[in-house]
Amino acid sequence: SESSEIFHNNIRQRYDQGETLVVDSIRQIAELACRARQALLAKDYELLATLMNTNFDLRRKIYNLNPLHIKMVETARSI
Repeated sequence: SESSEIFHNNIRQRYDQGETLVVDSIRQIAELACRARQALLAKDYELLATLMNTNFDLRRKIYNLNPLHIKMVETARSI
């Protein structure tokens, strides 16, 4: 696995430059985190799973994810 600074390398720059896709995705991810906390406290694990899937899909749009990580998530989703 790559280090965090390599993985996140240009996201901060793209965010600071106001790249719409990145700014909107980061905002949505932050909202998902708040909703995920509420789902955890309410023990609504079905909603939590949905939020986690949405989070991954958003990250996949803006990050260059490791293909093995993508395959792992797609495999988990298929079962």
